[in-house]
Amino acid sequence: DLYMIVPGVDSAPVVLLNSRFDEAEPAFSPDGRWLAFVGNDTGRDEVYVRPFPDLYASLTQISSQGGYRPAWSGTGRELRFVRRVQTETRLRGGPGVTDRLISVRIDTGPRLSVGEEQVVFSERRGIDYWGVTPDGQRFAIVRGARDESRFSGLTVIIVENWFEELKALARR
Repeated sequence: DLYMIVPGVDSAPVVLLNSRFDEAEPAFSPDGRWLAFVGNDTGRDEVYVRPFPDLYASLTQISSQGGYRPAWSGTGRELRFVRRVQTETRLRGGPGVTDRLISVRIDTGPRLSVGEEQVVFSERRGIDYWGVTPDGQRFAIVRGARDESRFSGLTVIIVENWFEELKALARR
């Protein structure tokens, strides 16, 4: 189930969605009019969108073959999520897993309309957590984080304009 707290207004969580299915990973659109989330109504995790605050007015399924970790683009015209796909590994000859970051165009006009799914990129070692810059041009992913205890004490370093710095150093 999904709950919400408005800081400074609510003294206790308010129920957003409560059904016999699981709902998780909520993400509000930039304009606050839509709520994307993961639900398992179909028997597997899928990405859905509902209007906010009238959450029970409609339900639109966004993903078609599974999905999790939804996030809106900065413009609200695109919804991205991760899909886990079973693959065959050539080296070991057995099954493997590839995660794909999927992007779907969203039109939030008078009625919500959903475009076709597009694969942004694939990652064989998994996409456990991810983020994108506001302009949508750079992605950061954490892969292989299934055992989160491995990350205690680690430092993450993000270097912007890495190629420009490398070129400047090469000229010296």
